Order: sequence, then structure tokens, then C-alpha cells
Amino acid sequence: MALGAGVRREESFSGLPATPRFELFAGTTVAATGAGRCAARDLDDALDLARAIGDRHGEAQALNARGRLRRPSHAPSATADHESALALARELGNPGRTGAALLGAGRCERDLGRTDAAGGRLWEALTLYEGLGAPEAPSVAAELADLRA
Repeated sequence: MALGAGVRREESFSGLPATPRFELFAGTTVAATGAGRCAARDLDDALDLARAIGDRHGEAQALNARGRLRRPSHAPSATADHESALALARELGNPGRTGAALLGAGRCERDLGRTDAAGGRLWEALTLYEGLGAPEAPSVAAELADLRA
């Protein structure tokens, strides 16, 4: 079990009915500090927990977080995590997680030298974020411009 990962009840999440919500405190905190092995283990535990309790939103969140952690050293695995998160997020109708998965997949494709695929994913993320009025839109637009330069 990941330290700091837990389950709590929320009244709603983006207008969805109350579900067990899952929090990734340890994995994301450790990832931010660069303690990769601990973060990877925590995120694997977090993913297992989300699946065990049926928290599909948490599963998508954990997959995206694990993809971000894996990208610098293993972009193919990170791509698979983001693509799995993307499929879940789209199925659940969760635009925030969809955008995060598209952005992560686009960055992985860029790192793998697949600029056409990267541009497509980043453009999808940008379009979604702009439609939502999300604060991520300008930085995604800048990444897309850099890719096209």
C-alpha cells in the first residue's frame, strides 16, 4: 500500500455520483522529489488500489502519473500508460483526465521522435483544454509550436 494513498467518500466529482475517491499523495510527492523507485512502487500500489475498489477515475489518474514518471527513462512504457489512461478517461467522459492523457502521450511520442503522432496528440490536448478554458492551454500551445518549429 502506498504511504499516503487512501480512499475517501466525496459527495460528487465533476457532477458524477458519489464514488470512492482515490488519492495519490505519496506517489506524486515522491515523483516530484526524484525518488523514482519509491514513486514507481507507490504508483503501482495506487493503481492496484484503484482497480481493487473499482475507482476507474483513480485508475486513469494513476496511469497518467505513472506515465509521467516513466517518460524520461522509458517512453514506450509511458506511452502505454497514457494510452490506457486515455481509453479510460474517454469511456468515463472525463475531459480533464482525457487532456492529461493526450498531453502525456504526445510528449512520449515527441521523445520517441515521432513528431507527426506527437503533434496530433498535442493538438487534441490543446483543442480540449481550450474548449474547457483550462489553464494548461497556453503551455500546450507553446509545446506544439516548439514541435512544429
